[in-house]
Amino acid sequence: MERRKVHVYVFGAGASVHLGAPLTKDFLVEGFNLLSFSLSNNLNPELSTDSFRHVAEFLDALYHTNLSQKVKDGMNNNLIFLDSWFPKVTIEEILTFVDLGIDNGQRWKPSFEMLRDSIHDVIFETLDYSTGRPRSFHRNEDGTWSRQRDTCYDVLVDDIVDLNQENCFITFNYDLFLDESAFINHQDIFGDYVLSFDFVENFPSYKTNTENSVNKNTMVNILKLHGSLNWATCDECKKRYLAFFRKYKSHKRNKCNKCNSRLRPILIPPTYKKRIDEVGLSYVWEKAYEILTKADFITIIGYSFPDADIEAKWLFKRAIVEGGRRPIITMVEPLQEVRDRIREFFGKTAKYNRNFETFEQYCEIRRPENKRISK
Repeated sequence: MERRKVHVYVFGAGASVHLGAPLTKDFLVEGFNLLSFSLSNNLNPELSTDSFRHVAEFLDALYHTNLSQKVKDGMNNNLIFLDSWFPKVTIEEILTFVDLGIDNGQRWKPSFEMLRDSIHDVIFETLDYSTGRPRSFHRNEDGTWSRQRDTCYDVLVDDIVDLNQENCFITFNYDLFLDESAFINHQDIFGDYVLSFDFVENFPSYKTNTENSVNKNTMVNILKLHGSLNWATCDECKKRYLAFFRKYKSHKRNKCNKCNSRLRPILIPPTYKKRIDEVGLSYVWEKAYEILTKADFITIIGYSFPDADIEAKWLFKRAIVEGGRRPIITMVEPLQEVRDRIREFFGKTAKYNRNFETFEQYCEIRRPENKRISK
């Protein structure tokens, strides 16, 4: 029997920009502006400013900014936060500093543990409000969910992914757009996180499909190398939790079913390998390596292989060199300098297909003619 071709799709923050998600470099300024707008217009009475204030105070201490005062000023004035007010640091780098402080037993006021919780809250709230447009969900008579299929992720899963190939999604995003498309779609594709969960909440179809054999042709691994908004772990007993993507906020309120301790999101900064091992993501990385060694095609959508993500760069470099297949790489990236950098990174270990400026352009051109929407 002829070997099935292997197609790996790689997603970074740029893949979700068309849905309102901020790029990594813009995450802090976007988050604080969403806070200001929400408070000034009373859009979310339950939103607490404490987490944003803690992050602002931490940035003030490290970089001598004046963000905590800006947060106070912006509570009722719909203040627009300017990019120039922020240091050239990402939310993930800040999370790395805090994780290092916790592991080294260092002290800070407020505690590093509280700061980590605050950063998680800022990530949750920023992604929730920046991407929270109506999704047109409805429940079917058989209890399943469906919605209007209108995102680039939907088009990719419904119309572009070739079920004659072995497909794999590797994503560095915390958001759940890819997850939604892979679990509710028109191809009967089943997304598998390849991570064992001790408790699965509001997601019976996932538990059923992972416990029973499914058609391998429609199985797509969703390898979330930095964690996910709908994953959580108990710090005490290390049990892992999965929530349905529309119910992921339940993790913030719930406690562990086994030991009644607090649950924490599994959100891993890209520069911090130790945390990957602690929360049990090592197997996800091992699976990514295994599939990359077999890859015939790699489509990179909105991911730039930043220098800070050295673990990911080594994962790809090692897998492709040891696999020796010289996969054909397609880049979906608007910036020529980023495309050049990716090409230099892979060098002659890969071959190169045409490039696309945006996810939308990629979907429009790669979508089969009979499935295109006439304008």
